[in-house]
Amino acid sequence: MIYSLKTPNLKPILNKFNKLCLIVFLSFVAFISFFNIYLFYKNIYYKNLESDYNQQSIQIQEKITQLREDINLKNKQLFLIKDSIANNEIMQQNIKNLFDLVPDNITLSEVRMDKNEVVIKGDTPTKELFNTLFYAPLKSIFNASTTNFVQKPNGWYNFVSVNLSDENLNE
Repeated sequence: MIYSLKTPNLKPILNKFNKLCLIVFLSFVAFISFFNIYLFYKNIYYKNLESDYNQQSIQIQEKITQLREDINLKNKQLFLIKDSIANNEIMQQNIKNLFDLVPDNITLSEVRMDKNEVVIKGDTPTKELFNTLFYAPLKSIFNASTTNFVQKPNGWYNFVSVNLSDENLNE
């Protein structure tokens, strides 16, 4: 008993629309999978790049620290050199002034200058000449001046004058 005018056909499981939807869906899944793999490897690449940049940054910071230390050292050396030059110029001026103070009758055999002390050795014809012409200016320049005399056989005197400035008196 057949009630149909047509003979029944088996319906396919996948029709054209379902096949198209499945192809689009699989293409979309493949595209997302490839994009995910791409992002995964790009992430690894950028993490490696970041670690390289971090290492370079650490090295640059170390170099900056070293250069700052070098600059500080050079500045200290420059300050010491300038201070030494200034002290040398002052010492040179002091020596010139000291020799300008020496009268013609007095002969110097040794002058030793430290930062706050001047020791002068020499010969003078008389103690009075030394005291009036040389000792008075020395006493006005320095805070403490002491002189020792030793008479030579020819009548002249050897003298040793030790002159101190303010800084040595406090010690």
